[in-house]
Amino acid sequence: MKNQEKKWISACVTVHRQKVRGGIPIFYADDDQEMKSIASLLADVVNGVPHDLGNGVYIVVQH
Repeated sequence: MKNQEKKWISACVTVHRQKVRGGIPIFYADDDQEMKSIASLLADVVNGVPHDLGNGVYIVVQH
């Protein structure tokens, strides 16, 4: 049996409140620089990786 790595979204960071809803922690930033900074810090805290979706939204994924 193959050992499968589990991945999940730990948090979302956005500058666009209307684009994100749901059952994970959502952090709102005032601008792109703050969004990148928050995503990076959150990723460090949860041992995850920030991913830029390219639409003003970052997700932090634990691999």
